Amino acid sequence: MYKKLIALGFTLGFIILACSLIYIWNAKRITPLKPSELESYCVNMAYSSNNHCSTIKNNETAQEVLHNWTNLIKDMGFKGVGLAELECYYWDDYLTTYLDYLNESGLKVAVYIMWRDFTINFTFGEPNAIPSDVWKPQDFPDNSTKCEAWISFVDNITEITKNYDNIQFYLLFMPFRWWDWEGKWYEANFSNQSGYKYWMQEVVNTIKANDDKPVILVSDGIEIENSSLIPYLPYGLKNIDGYGFTYYSRTFDDFCESKFNEMVSLYQKNLKDYLDGKGFLWLAEWGYQITNEYGYGRCSSESRKAQLIYETLEAIMKYQIKYFGYFAIQDFPSEKADFGLAYYDFTLKPSGLLMKTILKEE
Repeated sequence: MYKKLIALGFTLGFIILACSLIYIWNAKRITPLKPSELESYCVNMAYSSNNHCSTIKNNETAQEVLHNWTNLIKDMGFKGVGLAELECYYWDDYLTTYLDYLNESGLKVAVYIMWRDFTINFTFGEPNAIPSDVWKPQDFPDNSTKCEAWISFVDNITEITKNYDNIQFYLLFMPFRWWDWEGKWYEANFSNQSGYKYWMQEVVNTIKANDDKPVILVSDGIEIENSSLIPYLPYGLKNIDGYGFTYYSRTFDDFCESKFNEMVSLYQKNLKDYLDGKGFLWLAEWGYQITNEYGYGRCSSESRKAQLIYETLEAIMKYQIKYFGYFAIQDFPSEKADFGLAYYDFTLKPSGLLMKTILKEE
């Protein structure tokens, strides 16, 4: 009887110890990130804010403006720049020069790769020169000529970017839809599932052939806009290194954490199912704006925008999303949207001051 009691005591002790260890492990696993642990990037829409994509290369004032935005991003505590408008830097023959500046500034870079129609000819640098058809994805993936032109662009870009160690990621966005100001949507053909996957895989293969840095497959809000498209999305591409998603709340004046949690859970599952749980998870774009009544991420005031940024950052840390890109450092005049964290005199808005305060916390 005595031996049985001893054995029972050891068993209970073991169970208690095991439960304690499991609790400690789980507690550690869900411990929120600290602000200093965040790998934060800020998108710089330098061309959109520069007279409708006119040249920066041949304009010293435009170059100074670009440097001011870049320096402000660094001063706010962001670790890097989200290099969007990639095609504009390329058309302007200014990509290498700007990458050199970012490297000298000690900033990391996440390269944003998005669908563009590179079969359209125009003279870059003239006001309003870029036709809206450049952004329309309705021919993806059915038009092989346009798809091959996109592949060629990615090949040319990565021949340049491969030489920069401060480039950390390629964020490859799934072509989705584009809206014109006449109220018409242009959407990629998701019903051609095999074609969609084929060309996306070709982009990944092209990047990896030139550079072995991580490629993150990003959904541009597709699941939020149309959940019926989820079965068509090419989550299972080979040689990707993680997943990203964009989050612009569809609920006015509300962060809507339940929807955010839904997106995080979906991509955590994708990491587990397709990458054995080892890949990167990116919040590739998020932000809030006030004036564009047709846009997403809408809120009522600058003070409310600051509060929503605070709530989103809390969730980012709570769900341990180490990597994120905020859109954007400045407002986005071509979309009549004021996502920006700073005014055009390079002073911070209240939302920018809040972002800076949090990012610089230890």
